[in-house]
Amino acid sequence: MHSRLLQHTTRWLFCLCLLALESTAAWAAAPALVTILQGDATLVRQTNRYALAEGVALADGDIVETAADAFMQIEFDDGSIVGITEKGRLLLKPQITAPKTTSAPPSFYLLEGWIKLAAAPKAPAELDFLTPAFEVVSPGATIVARVRPKAYELFVESGTARLFAHSSASGLKGNDFVSQAANADKPTIGANLGGEFLQKLPRQFRDQLPARAALFTGRIVAPRPIGPIDYADVSAWLHAEPGIRLALSKQWRPRAADRAFRAEVATNVAAHMEWDRVLNPKKYLPKPIPPRPKPAATARASTPNAAQNAAPATPIPSSQSTQSNPNNPSPSPTPEHPASSAN
Repeated sequence: MHSRLLQHTTRWLFCLCLLALESTAAWAAAPALVTILQGDATLVRQTNRYALAEGVALADGDIVETAADAFMQIEFDDGSIVGITEKGRLLLKPQITAPKTTSAPPSFYLLEGWIKLAAAPKAPAELDFLTPAFEVVSPGATIVARVRPKAYELFVESGTARLFAHSSASGLKGNDFVSQAANADKPTIGANLGGEFLQKLPRQFRDQLPARAALFTGRIVAPRPIGPIDYADVSAWLHAEPGIRLALSKQWRPRAADRAFRAEVATNVAAHMEWDRVLNPKKYLPKPIPPRPKPAATARASTPNAAQNAAPATPIPSSQSTQSNPNNPSPSPTPEHPASSAN
Protein backbone atom coordinates (compact mmCIF):
# COMPACT_ATOMS: atom_id res chain seq x y z
CA MET A 1 0.00 0.00 0.00
CA HIS A 2 2.71 2.44 0.98
CA SER A 3 4.79 1.48 -2.05
CA ARG A 4 1.87 2.21 -4.41
CA LEU A 5 1.25 5.58 -2.76
CA LEU A 6 4.92 6.43 -3.05
CA GLN A 7 4.88 5.38 -6.68
CA HIS A 8 1.87 7.59 -7.53
CA THR A 9 3.38 10.51 -5.62
CA THR A 10 6.64 10.16 -7.53
CA ARG A 11 4.84 10.13 -10.85
CA TRP A 12 2.81 13.20 -9.87
CA LEU A 13 5.91 15.13 -8.89
CA PHE A 14 7.64 14.09 -12.09
CA CYS A 15 4.74 15.40 -14.19
CA LEU A 16 4.81 18.71 -12.31
CA CYS A 17 8.52 19.04 -13.02
CA LEU A 18 7.93 18.40 -16.71
CA LEU A 19 5.21 21.06 -16.84
CA ALA A 20 7.48 23.54 -15.11
CA LEU A 21 10.30 22.81 -17.50
CA GLU A 22 7.98 23.17 -20.51
CA SER A 23 6.68 26.50 -19.21
CA THR A 24 10.19 27.78 -18.62
CA ALA A 25 11.30 26.63 -22.06
CA ALA A 26 8.29 28.24 -23.69
CA TRP A 27 9.02 31.53 -21.95
CA ALA A 28 12.68 31.36 -22.91
CA ALA A 29 11.73 30.71 -26.55
CA ALA A 30 9.36 33.68 -26.68
CA PRO A 31 10.89 36.46 -28.81
CA ALA A 32 9.20 39.17 -26.74
CA LEU A 33 7.43 39.69 -23.42
CA VAL A 34 5.01 42.32 -22.11
CA THR A 35 6.66 43.61 -18.92
CA ILE A 36 4.69 46.82 -18.20
CA LEU A 37 1.08 47.60 -19.03
CA GLN A 38 -0.77 50.70 -17.89
CA GLY A 39 -4.26 50.88 -19.34
CA ASP A 40 -5.82 48.70 -22.02
CA ALA A 41 -3.95 46.98 -24.83
CA THR A 42 -4.97 44.26 -27.27
CA LEU A 43 -3.25 41.50 -29.16
CA VAL A 44 -4.17 40.35 -32.68
CA ARG A 45 -2.86 36.85 -33.29
CA GLN A 46 -3.87 35.10 -36.50
CA THR A 47 -7.67 35.67 -36.70
CA ASN A 48 -8.38 36.36 -33.01
CA ARG A 49 -8.11 39.25 -30.57
CA TYR A 50 -6.94 39.05 -26.95
CA ALA A 51 -6.67 41.38 -23.99
CA LEU A 52 -3.04 41.80 -22.97
CA ALA A 53 -1.57 41.68 -19.48
CA GLU A 54 1.87 41.88 -17.95
CA GLY A 55 3.77 38.65 -18.47
CA VAL A 56 2.14 37.70 -21.78
CA ALA A 57 4.65 36.19 -24.22
CA LEU A 58 4.49 37.52 -27.77
CA ALA A 59 5.34 35.69 -30.99
CA ASP A 60 6.50 36.66 -34.44
CA GLY A 61 3.67 38.14 -36.47
CA ASP A 62 1.69 39.38 -33.45
CA ILE A 63 0.07 42.81 -33.59
CA VAL A 64 -0.17 44.79 -30.34
CA GLU A 65 -2.16 47.98 -29.96
CA THR A 66 -2.62 50.39 -27.06
CA ALA A 67 -5.57 52.56 -26.18
CA ALA A 68 -5.28 56.35 -26.38
CA ASP A 69 -4.21 56.71 -22.73
CA ALA A 70 -2.34 53.39 -22.32
CA PHE A 71 1.36 52.55 -22.12
CA MET A 72 2.94 49.19 -22.82
CA GLN A 73 6.54 48.03 -22.56
CA ILE A 74 7.89 45.03 -24.49
CA GLU A 75 11.25 43.39 -23.86
CA PHE A 76 12.88 41.30 -26.59
CA ASP A 77 15.01 38.23 -26.15
CA ASP A 78 18.16 40.11 -27.23
CA GLY A 79 17.77 42.66 -24.42
CA SER A 80 16.17 45.46 -26.46
CA ILE A 81 13.26 47.34 -24.87
CA VAL A 82 10.38 49.05 -26.64
CA GLY A 83 7.65 51.25 -25.20
CA ILE A 84 4.53 52.26 -27.17
CA THR A 85 1.66 54.52 -26.21
CA GLU A 86 -1.22 56.68 -27.46
CA LYS A 87 -2.89 54.37 -29.96
CA GLY A 88 0.34 52.69 -30.89
CA ARG A 89 0.05 49.92 -33.49
CA LEU A 90 3.07 47.61 -33.57
CA LEU A 91 3.66 44.48 -35.68
CA LEU A 92 6.40 42.13 -34.43
CA LYS A 93 8.76 40.55 -36.96
CA PRO A 94 6.68 41.42 -40.01
CA GLN A 95 6.85 39.18 -43.06
CA ILE A 96 7.08 41.85 -45.73
CA THR A 97 6.52 40.69 -49.28
CA ALA A 98 8.66 43.46 -50.77
CA PRO A 99 11.97 44.35 -49.07
CA LYS A 100 12.53 47.95 -48.10
CA THR A 101 15.90 49.70 -48.19
CA THR A 102 18.06 47.16 -46.39
CA SER A 103 18.14 43.38 -46.45
CA ALA A 104 18.15 43.13 -42.65
CA PRO A 105 15.08 41.32 -41.25
CA PRO A 106 12.90 43.94 -39.52
CA SER A 107 12.37 43.56 -35.78
CA PHE A 108 9.04 45.35 -35.83
CA TYR A 109 6.86 47.72 -37.83
CA LEU A 110 5.16 50.74 -36.25
CA LEU A 111 2.09 51.77 -38.21
CA GLU A 112 1.32 54.76 -35.99
CA GLY A 113 1.72 56.11 -32.48
CA TRP A 114 4.55 56.97 -30.08
CA ILE A 115 7.49 54.64 -29.55
CA LYS A 116 10.67 54.61 -27.51
CA LEU A 117 13.33 52.12 -28.49
CA ALA A 118 16.35 51.18 -26.40
CA ALA A 119 18.37 48.83 -28.58
CA ALA A 120 20.67 46.41 -26.78
CA PRO A 121 24.29 47.58 -27.31
CA LYS A 122 25.61 44.00 -27.46
CA ALA A 123 22.83 42.44 -29.47
CA PRO A 124 23.93 39.80 -32.01
CA ALA A 125 22.47 41.88 -34.85
CA GLU A 126 21.48 45.46 -35.50
CA LEU A 127 17.91 46.36 -34.71
CA ASP A 128 15.86 47.24 -37.78
CA PHE A 129 12.81 49.41 -37.19
CA LEU A 130 10.24 50.12 -39.95
CA THR A 131 7.45 52.66 -40.38
CA PRO A 132 5.39 53.74 -43.41
CA ALA A 133 7.75 56.69 -44.01
CA PHE A 134 11.21 55.60 -42.90
CA GLU A 135 13.50 52.81 -41.75
CA VAL A 136 16.04 53.00 -38.91
CA VAL A 137 18.92 50.60 -38.35
CA SER A 138 20.86 50.91 -35.12
CA PRO A 139 23.48 48.86 -33.26
CA GLY A 140 22.51 50.21 -29.84
CA ALA A 141 20.82 53.61 -29.87
CA THR A 142 17.96 54.98 -27.80
CA ILE A 143 15.36 56.59 -30.06
CA VAL A 144 12.00 58.27 -29.50
CA ALA A 145 9.64 58.68 -32.45
CA ARG A 146 6.09 59.72 -33.24
CA VAL A 147 4.53 58.32 -36.41
CA ARG A 148 1.44 59.94 -37.86
CA PRO A 149 -0.29 59.64 -41.23
CA LYS A 150 2.15 61.16 -43.76
CA ALA A 151 4.29 62.82 -41.04
CA TYR A 152 6.75 61.86 -38.32
CA GLU A 153 9.30 63.10 -35.80
CA LEU A 154 12.32 61.22 -34.50
CA PHE A 155 14.83 62.05 -31.77
CA VAL A 156 18.09 60.19 -31.11
CA GLU A 157 18.51 60.28 -27.36
CA SER A 158 21.86 58.46 -27.44
CA GLY A 159 23.99 56.31 -29.70
CA THR A 160 24.08 56.27 -33.48
CA ALA A 161 21.69 55.12 -36.18
CA ARG A 162 21.15 55.14 -39.92
CA LEU A 163 17.97 56.64 -41.32
CA PHE A 164 16.58 55.61 -44.70
CA ALA A 165 13.81 57.80 -46.07
CA HIS A 166 12.72 58.47 -49.65
CA SER A 167 15.64 56.56 -51.18
CA SER A 168 18.21 58.58 -49.22
CA ALA A 169 20.37 57.54 -46.27
CA SER A 170 21.45 59.74 -43.36
CA GLY A 171 23.73 59.04 -40.43
CA LEU A 172 22.31 60.09 -37.07
CA LYS A 173 24.00 60.68 -33.74
CA GLY A 174 22.93 61.64 -30.22
CA ASN A 175 20.65 64.71 -29.93
CA ASP A 176 19.76 64.69 -33.64
CA PHE A 177 16.13 65.57 -34.31
CA VAL A 178 14.45 64.52 -37.55
CA SER A 179 11.05 65.73 -38.72
CA GLN A 180 8.99 65.65 -41.88
CA ALA A 181 5.65 67.37 -42.36
CA ALA A 182 2.85 65.91 -44.42
CA ASN A 183 3.51 68.26 -47.35
CA ALA A 184 7.33 68.07 -47.26
CA ASP A 185 9.38 66.26 -49.89
CA LYS A 186 12.18 65.18 -47.55
CA PRO A 187 12.96 65.22 -43.82
CA THR A 188 14.92 67.90 -42.02
CA ILE A 189 17.71 67.01 -39.58
CA GLY A 190 18.88 69.38 -36.88
CA ALA A 191 20.13 69.61 -33.33
CA ASN A 192 17.15 71.51 -31.92
CA LEU A 193 14.38 69.40 -30.41
CA GLY A 194 10.98 70.52 -31.67
CA GLY A 195 8.90 72.41 -29.13
CA GLU A 196 5.67 70.61 -29.96
CA PHE A 197 7.43 67.25 -29.89
CA LEU A 198 8.89 67.96 -26.45
CA GLN A 199 5.57 69.27 -25.16
CA LYS A 200 3.65 66.17 -26.24
CA LEU A 201 6.35 63.67 -25.28
CA PRO A 202 4.71 60.93 -23.13
CA ARG A 203 5.82 61.07 -19.52
CA GLN A 204 6.92 57.42 -19.61
CA PHE A 205 9.47 58.35 -22.28
CA ARG A 206 11.17 61.07 -20.23
CA ASP A 207 13.03 58.46 -18.19
CA GLN A 208 14.99 55.35 -19.06
CA LEU A 209 12.89 52.26 -19.80
CA PRO A 210 13.46 49.79 -16.95
CA ALA A 211 14.36 46.15 -17.59
CA ARG A 212 11.78 43.92 -15.86
CA ALA A 213 11.83 40.66 -17.83
CA ALA A 214 13.55 38.81 -14.97
CA LEU A 215 10.44 39.31 -12.82
CA PHE A 216 8.51 36.94 -15.08
CA THR A 217 11.06 34.14 -15.33
CA GLY A 218 9.30 30.79 -15.25
CA ARG A 219 5.83 32.35 -15.29
CA ILE A 220 3.59 32.44 -18.32
CA VAL A 221 0.50 34.64 -18.41
CA ALA A 222 -2.10 33.70 -21.01
CA PRO A 223 -3.87 36.57 -22.80
CA ARG A 224 -7.64 36.75 -22.32
CA PRO A 225 -9.56 35.85 -25.50
CA ILE A 226 -11.90 38.53 -26.85
CA GLY A 227 -13.11 36.91 -30.05
CA PRO A 228 -12.51 36.78 -33.79
CA ILE A 229 -11.30 39.96 -35.45
CA ASP A 230 -13.81 42.28 -37.10
CA TYR A 231 -13.03 44.41 -40.11
CA ALA A 232 -12.86 47.52 -37.92
CA ASP A 233 -10.25 45.84 -35.69
CA VAL A 234 -7.77 45.45 -38.54
CA SER A 235 -8.94 48.15 -40.95
CA ALA A 236 -5.83 50.27 -40.37
CA TRP A 237 -3.61 47.34 -41.35
CA LEU A 238 -5.75 46.46 -44.37
CA HIS A 239 -5.08 50.00 -45.63
CA ALA A 240 -1.34 49.84 -44.95
CA GLU A 241 1.33 49.70 -47.65
CA PRO A 242 1.15 46.61 -49.90
CA GLY A 243 4.38 45.10 -48.60
CA ILE A 244 2.84 44.85 -45.12
CA ARG A 245 -0.81 44.10 -45.75
CA LEU A 246 -0.27 41.33 -48.32
CA ALA A 247 1.27 38.99 -45.77
CA LEU A 248 -1.42 39.84 -43.21
CA SER A 249 -4.23 39.21 -45.68
CA LYS A 250 -3.08 35.60 -46.05
CA GLN A 251 -3.62 34.86 -42.36
CA TRP A 252 -6.94 36.72 -42.27
CA ARG A 253 -8.51 35.02 -45.28
CA PRO A 254 -10.53 32.57 -43.14
CA ARG A 255 -12.51 35.53 -41.83
CA ALA A 256 -14.00 35.96 -45.29
CA ALA A 257 -16.39 33.17 -44.30
CA ASP A 258 -18.01 35.63 -41.87
CA ARG A 259 -20.79 37.50 -43.63
CA ALA A 260 -20.20 40.87 -41.92
CA PHE A 261 -16.43 40.74 -42.43
CA ARG A 262 -16.86 39.76 -46.05
CA ALA A 263 -19.31 42.60 -46.70
CA GLU A 264 -16.91 45.19 -45.25
CA VAL A 265 -14.04 43.83 -47.32
CA ALA A 266 -16.15 43.95 -50.47
CA THR A 267 -17.18 47.55 -49.79
CA ASN A 268 -13.55 48.65 -49.43
CA VAL A 269 -11.95 46.22 -51.88
CA ALA A 270 -10.53 49.08 -53.97
CA ALA A 271 -8.17 49.86 -51.06
CA HIS A 272 -6.90 46.28 -50.86
CA MET A 273 -7.37 44.59 -54.22
CA GLU A 274 -5.62 41.43 -53.01
CA TRP A 275 -8.95 40.51 -51.38
CA ASP A 276 -10.71 40.44 -54.74
CA ARG A 277 -9.12 37.06 -55.34
CA VAL A 278 -10.65 35.85 -52.06
CA LEU A 279 -14.09 37.28 -52.79
CA ASN A 280 -14.19 36.20 -56.43
CA PRO A 281 -12.02 33.11 -56.79
CA LYS A 282 -13.66 31.97 -60.03
CA LYS A 283 -12.49 35.12 -61.75
CA TYR A 284 -8.88 34.06 -61.20
CA LEU A 285 -9.18 30.45 -62.28
CA PRO A 286 -7.00 29.56 -65.25
CA LYS A 287 -8.92 29.88 -68.48
CA PRO A 288 -9.61 26.58 -70.27
CA ILE A 289 -7.40 25.91 -73.25
CA PRO A 290 -9.51 25.85 -76.44
CA PRO A 291 -9.34 22.58 -78.40
CA ARG A 292 -6.97 22.60 -81.31
CA PRO A 293 -8.68 22.48 -84.73
CA LYS A 294 -8.28 19.20 -86.58
CA PRO A 295 -6.06 19.43 -89.68
CA ALA A 296 -8.18 19.58 -92.87
CA ALA A 297 -7.97 16.42 -95.08
CA THR A 298 -6.42 16.90 -98.55
CA ALA A 299 -9.29 17.27 -100.95
CA ARG A 300 -9.17 14.96 -103.92
CA ALA A 301 -10.41 16.07 -107.27
CA SER A 302 -13.94 14.85 -107.90
CA THR A 303 -13.36 14.63 -111.74
CA PRO A 304 -10.25 13.44 -113.57
CA ASN A 305 -7.99 16.03 -115.08
CA ALA A 306 -9.36 16.69 -118.52
CA ALA A 307 -6.00 17.68 -119.90
CA GLN A 308 -4.33 14.45 -118.76
CA ASN A 309 -7.19 11.98 -119.34
CA ALA A 310 -8.68 13.23 -122.61
CA ALA A 311 -8.55 10.55 -125.39
CA PRO A 312 -6.32 11.47 -128.36
CA ALA A 313 -8.31 12.59 -131.41
CA THR A 314 -8.33 10.12 -134.36
CA PRO A 315 -6.87 11.82 -137.43
CA ILE A 316 -9.16 11.92 -140.42
CA PRO A 317 -7.57 10.80 -143.75
CA SER A 318 -7.33 13.53 -146.24
CA SER A 319 -9.30 11.54 -148.81
CA GLN A 320 -12.12 10.96 -146.41
CA SER A 321 -11.95 14.49 -145.35
CA THR A 322 -12.15 15.62 -148.96
CA GLN A 323 -14.98 13.36 -149.86
CA SER A 324 -16.92 14.14 -146.78
CA ASN A 325 -16.60 17.84 -147.40
CA PRO A 326 -18.16 18.75 -150.79
CA ASN A 327 -17.08 22.32 -150.41
CA ASN A 328 -13.41 21.35 -150.49
CA PRO A 329 -12.41 20.85 -154.24
CA SER A 330 -9.88 18.20 -155.28
CA PRO A 331 -6.37 19.42 -155.51
CA SER A 332 -4.99 20.11 -159.02
CA PRO A 333 -2.52 17.63 -160.37
CA THR A 334 1.05 18.62 -159.87
CA PRO A 335 4.35 17.01 -160.78
CA GLU A 336 4.70 15.82 -157.23
CA HIS A 337 1.18 14.46 -157.19
CA PRO A 338 0.22 13.17 -160.76
CA ALA A 339 -3.35 12.56 -161.43
CA SER A 340 -4.40 8.94 -161.56
CA SER A 341 -5.50 7.72 -164.99
CA ALA A 342 -8.52 5.62 -165.52
CA ASN A 343 -7.86 2.07 -166.40
